[in-house]
Amino acid sequence: MSFLQTTFKTGYITDLILPPPPEGKTPTDVFRAGHSLALEMARSPETMSKLNPFVYSVRVISADDPQAVDVDAVAARFGVEVSPSSSSPPSAPPSPSPPAPPSPSPPAPSSQSVGDFVQYEIKDKLPVAFGFSADMTYHSAIRTTQQGIEALTDPGSGVLLHGKWGIEVAQGPDERGSANADADAHARTGSFDATAAGIADPRAGSAGGATGTGSGSGADGGVGGTGSGGTGSGITGSGRLHLLETNTTSCSVLVAWYIKASMDKAHRTAHRRFKDRWVQRMKELGYPCS
Repeated sequence: MSFLQTTFKTGYITDLILPPPPEGKTPTDVFRAGHSLALEMARSPETMSKLNPFVYSVRVISADDPQAVDVDAVAARFGVEVSPSSSSPPSAPPSPSPPAPPSPSPPAPSSQSVGDFVQYEIKDKLPVAFGFSADMTYHSAIRTTQQGIEALTDPGSGVLLHGKWGIEVAQGPDERGSANADADAHARTGSFDATAAGIADPRAGSAGGATGTGSGSGADGGVGGTGSGGTGSGITGSGRLHLLETNTTSCSVLVAWYIKASMDKAHRTAHRRFKDRWVQRMKELGYPCS
């Protein structure tokens, strides 16, 4: 029953603080290493899916699988642009029609997609109650973007999700006397891009947030206005990156509370795991992070 359907948005942000350059390296060296590593991680559907503490299996399935996500239908539900190669071919050639009058070029997809949607089967072990858990298998169509991944997920039971993960530059390296084109091209002020993401700054209302994970949410397509973050800290000179996540969920009002609670717990943990793994790999590359 459509009148029982609701839509809500959630967002999460985690700061990745780049360390001071070690001896023999420049802030730009540190920035490029940290940015490349974060992008490598964020653009791997398998890596990002398995950061969820409930997920224990991720595998690619055929686009012809009966359980595969109907990309066109779910994308239309959330207003997501799908490239021609990701769409189902038309059943018949279109009828001839007179040429349309000139019009401005359509805007580029907000996701800046660089790949086609690939179908995945994902298995969760969800906590139920009293220490018991239930296995759940759902399907997701995921594509890579310039900054990370974008997913259209159909868990069944009338629930649909559109999610995006990405790496953005909060502040590039502060190297006096040289201009860093990489940082200049993507430099941000450190504030969450509410217009592009469709939600309010998840860290609004927090005093710090420079080393923490924040979240925000809104019901019925609205936006959140409160969040939480960690204790603030200054920039070290090599820069700061953001791991940004936004989700739009359509579901029954009867289960919205459970989905919100489950997502919040799982995604906060996923962000912490991402940061821990990034910090560890940066150390292995010779750039120890605190």
